[in-house]
Amino acid sequence: MAQASKKKSDKVRKWLLFLWLGFFLLNIMIVLYLFLDHWIEADNFKAAMKQLNAAYAPFVGVMLLFYWAGSGKVEKVKTGLPFKLAFAGSLLWNGMMLAFLVLLPIEAALEHSKDIGALFSWLVAGAIGYYFARPG
Repeated sequence: MAQASKKKSDKVRKWLLFLWLGFFLLNIMIVLYLFLDHWIEADNFKAAMKQLNAAYAPFVGVMLLFYWAGSGKVEKVKTGLPFKLAFAGSLLWNGMMLAFLVLLPIEAALEHSKDIGALFSWLVAGAIGYYFARPG
């Protein structure tokens, strides 16, 4: 029974990790494409990359540190509704970041993504902390 619960814990953490890494890499690839295809200049490219890193670093950093520190081998976490809320909040936060990047000119996207990242960090910070910032 404990082994099945641990497998579920590992699975929900991996879903969240893949969601966050996937959106982070997708956003970086969009900015890189815009730069390489000459839609944006170097100054906007640098600003966009800095903004993406600032927005994602606290969340993705905690997730990666969890695995680098070896904590992925311990701790059972709740699945079910807590995971669904964490996943939905993460999807919403990342979806808003992606939507601004795709739908707006880069200058406006940078300004709005900074605001969205800050305004809605509460939506995902608790979930990331619960699933990944556990003491080993």
